[in-house]
Amino acid sequence: MISFLKNLIQKPEKLFLFIVIFWGVLLVFINPPFQNFDEPEHFYKIYAFSDGTMNFKKITSYTDGMFYFDTPKTFSAQVVPISIVQLVVQSKRMNPYFDENKIYNEGTKTSLKEILNSSQIKLDKHLKTIIIHPIPSYTIFSYILSVAVMFLLKLLNINPLFMMYIMRLCSLFLYTGLIYYAIKIMPVKKYLLLFIATMPVCLYLSGAINTDYMIIGLCFLFTAYCLKLAFSDNTQQISKKQILFLYTLALLICISKFVYLPIIFLFFIIPSEKFKSPKIKILNFLVLFLLSSITILSIISFNMHIFKDIFSYYNPQNAMQSISYTLKHPFAFISSLWKTICFYGTTYLKNSISDFGFSDVKIPSLIIYFYLLLLTLLGLEKENNHSQIDIKTKILFIVIFLVSLLITFLADYINFALEPNGYISGFKGRYLIPVYPLLFLILFNSKILFEKIKPIWLIWGYHTFFMVIFISSIICRYYNF
Repeated sequence: MISFLKNLIQKPEKLFLFIVIFWGVLLVFINPPFQNFDEPEHFYKIYAFSDGTMNFKKITSYTDGMFYFDTPKTFSAQVVPISIVQLVVQSKRMNPYFDENKIYNEGTKTSLKEILNSSQIKLDKHLKTIIIHPIPSYTIFSYILSVAVMFLLKLLNINPLFMMYIMRLCSLFLYTGLIYYAIKIMPVKKYLLLFIATMPVCLYLSGAINTDYMIIGLCFLFTAYCLKLAFSDNTQQISKKQILFLYTLALLICISKFVYLPIIFLFFIIPSEKFKSPKIKILNFLVLFLLSSITILSIISFNMHIFKDIFSYYNPQNAMQSISYTLKHPFAFISSLWKTICFYGTTYLKNSISDFGFSDVKIPSLIIYFYLLLLTLLGLEKENNHSQIDIKTKILFIVIFLVSLLITFLADYINFALEPNGYISGFKGRYLIPVYPLLFLILFNSKILFEKIKPIWLIWGYHTFFMVIFISSIICRYYNF
């Protein structure tokens, strides 16, 4: 057993497979149905795409099924089988919520028997209903594997419960593939990338129906590929094929979540000597930037067009009104941003490691902070290679990290109404994850070496401890004994 573990830890990508398959598959089935933010809406969206529906529906009504309004509102909606909605409704009672009197109600619990009984709900593809408030803005690319698999599941008349678990497995396997390749090609700090990619919240997201796993995987792969081109001795001259791969990754990131556009500036860590000339390097970056910008502007323009007159639950103003206000009052945004970070900063930090269920599966803060400390040790430890990350590169990492967060906060400021106390709504700790490797890579040095205790073994052992605590917390939160 000891020999197996030693051999495993010598191959970071294989260690990643071992960790993610064991814990990821466990989370897929232990987490009760639809107990993740927006998981039902993502499921509806996948089903609609598999039906050939490339856009959402619109419905005008005085009610969205939960609340009543004085005037009719136009909502985004989706047509899905009633049997799927029935499964979601059964699961929603476990979600915490506020009633009409703003009184907090804790979610209820379930049992293995109750979940298994849900498999009795059969798929009826012809008996359908319209569901208000699906997630309208994501493209089919964000669900590409899930849509293909869903199409086959419908042909086989698989029941909705099994569909949901298979959709979760699709997320897990695609995330596994992206991160495995990223770790394999990473020329430095492979173990750092490994243990960021297997943070409890990453495993949780990868084993649920969402789009977060996709953007995390793509950003990690883009980061690893740029580092490979910059530091690998096997890459003496950048080829057209490698440039094309960079372009493809950048465009996929922009399609998935445009706020991470700044990550394309990692292109500048590649030495000019690896191009035919400095001019060729600048030209390639300009093409990369132009293609990325056109993609983002096209998506934003399209979304603003299709969202016209759609009622927003989050902001009474439309996008153009919010953008106009922000341009006229930039310091109002800066003030709100500063207040928000000062108040919620530690919450964002903790939630980037541990944010489960509907933020109601609690893990002690000390356990979370110690994981961050161990990641810091991995970032600090000297490696047995000749690669160096100079101060200019580290400054670039910091700038990309900060600008990505700034754009994310700006997008939330525009799309969400401010909280009553003036804080920006909508930002989640998991939005830090796609650029987390850059934050820890700035610790890279060639002097600190831990001889008596290796951070790799320490963090793997602690990771196992953390996951046991996490799984136990999910069971205690959701299941009756």
